[in-house]
Amino acid sequence: MAFSLCETRECLVVPRSVLDGLLTALQIQFSHPSKYQTKHLFSGYFFALDVDKAIDLVSSSCHICETVKSTPKHFQPQSSEEAS
Repeated sequence: MAFSLCETRECLVVPRSVLDGLLTALQIQFSHPSKYQTKHLFSGYFFALDVDKAIDLVSSSCHICETVKSTPKHFQPQSSEEAS
């Protein structure tokens, strides 16, 4: 079961008409966090219906988020020495 900070205190209810704009602002303000981090950040202060879909939409339409997502998870070690 996922824990939401809103379960323990009051949160602002965000209407759908401003949800994408708020999520975009959070993406920019917090240097393009992952979808998981965005959900955690949002859930600490706000509540909205279909927030997962909105986060997916905002993240997939953000050029920076898409670029970071395509970065390889593992890098090959490199050496500056000449091959023998």
